[in-house]
Amino acid sequence: MKVLSLSLLCIMSFYSFSQNQPKNPNGFLIKLGANYVDNSGDSNPFKFLTSFKKGAFSQPLKLGVEYRFSDLFSVGVDGSINKWKAPDAVIDLEKITEDQDYFSLDTKLNLYVDEVFNWFSNADWLDLYLDVGVGYFKINEGGLSGNFGGGTNIWLSQKIGLNLTAVSKWTLDETPAKYDTNHLQFSAAVIFKLSNGTKKQALDELNDNTLKVNSESKDVVKDAYAQAAPEIDNNKDVAPNQIESNTEKIDNSENDFDDVAANYILNLSRKIKFKVGNYNFTQESYEDLNRILLRLLEYPNIKLRIEGHADSVGEFNDNEILSKKRANTVKNYLVAGGVNPNNLIVIGKGELYPITSNLTKEGRQKNRRVEIVRID
Repeated sequence: MKVLSLSLLCIMSFYSFSQNQPKNPNGFLIKLGANYVDNSGDSNPFKFLTSFKKGAFSQPLKLGVEYRFSDLFSVGVDGSINKWKAPDAVIDLEKITEDQDYFSLDTKLNLYVDEVFNWFSNADWLDLYLDVGVGYFKINEGGLSGNFGGGTNIWLSQKIGLNLTAVSKWTLDETPAKYDTNHLQFSAAVIFKLSNGTKKQALDELNDNTLKVNSESKDVVKDAYAQAAPEIDNNKDVAPNQIESNTEKIDNSENDFDDVAANYILNLSRKIKFKVGNYNFTQESYEDLNRILLRLLEYPNIKLRIEGHADSVGEFNDNEILSKKRANTVKNYLVAGGVNPNNLIVIGKGELYPITSNLTKEGRQKNRRVEIVRID
């Protein structure tokens, strides 16, 4: 049953290879899972796969917290408990005669090698890392250990994923107590990415004075979405007569759309996110799109250019086509909400104008963007 449980975790992990879920890498992670400890003394580290009962896998709880502070590095703390069950378990080549408990508390620094070497550039759902650290473990009397290992995070969504790790632990005691010797620990866990406050900040911004629009423009948005929602994501031009636009009720002039307003729209448009190789924006982009729409409905005569951009993954010509599709998708969304389509032009700039490096996943995500700029 225990082998079956681990097998199911592995099957779920490999199933997720077919998923293409982008993520924002930075932030806190919580891990909850199981661990297996091999202190048999066998020279083959994977011998436990054929003699599972030799290791510790009773009450095999593992908890961890990690903070990823950059594309390349994260720090974390893991705690584990486990137990060897007599008489089948083996420690240091000896069958034990009574159960032995295991406890460990480990600190670690992770280096994400997929970012260092730009591996799997299309796989934003996959992390590969090496980790080093020190810890405390106790089988008999206990002692400190130096740890080295590696693992992978397989993201099933932007908030939930699977973590698989293998760590070698070397005792730092020159004369360790019986059983408190070098060992291996394997683990599988579900990981949860905690909110980093971005959504709360976005909601707070909705109450900012810059987003105070009159009730008429809000009614326009509400009515337009009720009619146009099915037409937004098909990347086909939305005809002007598909939406009954009431923007003539708003009397703001084009001259009121100053540099501050133009920069506001530009910065919001850069926050619109796209999946790898796709022209549909992600779910979290709707909040920023709606802010842009509300502001543009205040200025029905303003003329804008929607520029689409791509990262450097893929063929150059394909990226130029993809970037134009991204711009066109945003245009369709705005038109569906009541913006005059005659005031919007679309252009695809491909991968020529990155705003940050394409060497990291986070950088590539930022470069998959649109920019909405005023036409003077």
